[in-house]
Amino acid sequence: ASQVEERRRRRTACVLEGQWTQLHQRQSTDAKRTRPRMVGRSPALLLIPVESLKKKIEKIQELLPDADVQSILNKQPTILNLDVEAFLPSQISMLEEILPGVDMIKLVERRPPLLYLNVKDNVAHNIDALCQIMPDGVDINAMILSQPSLLWMDVGGTVNGKLERLKGICTQEQFEVMSQKPASLARAILSSHKAIDRLVYLKSTMNVEEFEKFSPLTYLVMSRERFSNDYPSFETWQRRKDHKLR
Repeated sequence: ASQVEERRRRRTACVLEGQWTQLHQRQSTDAKRTRPRMVGRSPALLLIPVESLKKKIEKIQELLPDADVQSILNKQPTILNLDVEAFLPSQISMLEEILPGVDMIKLVERRPPLLYLNVKDNVAHNIDALCQIMPDGVDINAMILSQPSLLWMDVGGTVNGKLERLKGICTQEQFEVMSQKPASLARAILSSHKAIDRLVYLKSTMNVEEFEKFSPLTYLVMSRERFSNDYPSFETWQRRKDHKLR
């Protein structure tokens, strides 16, 4: 039985190898880059007939004419498991409807999972939630284009919690300046709580004038190594803080 299974496994491997070779020849000339990404992330696509894959790829390119479809599929090859012909046109239309003015090509290239998320309910709900919690005048579309993951995060809980925390730490002027740049605000509220701790630490060690002068985002996005080198006592401070909260 084991010999039969081994022969079957080898035959299957040969079929899959041939399937990949055909797909690869149609899709890309860079085997070293494309193959491990697509196969590793979605081995099941090799079981789809090559002609069907070709039609799906062509349809995606038709729906997103200026997009780098190769890059999109490298990031999210599971898109090819969808019924592209029936599903994607309405999905893209809904995205365009709830995100008017957003460059859909750039958005999808950055976050391909948007092509199969529940747009009607989840994405629309997150947009409404962002409009409610963000300061007046903030360009929500620009925030989303900068950080598309806001469309599927827990906006009412996680995102709002970080936003309120930043409001409490930053001066009013610092927060207003950050709010004037949607990409900066989006990046700030997606910082980890560990990174936001840096602002608490700096506020506790600097005098008021010194703290008011710096840009919070600079320290939020700074690498851990650099921040630790510049402020060697921070990690000890953070461990003590975390210990007190237990």
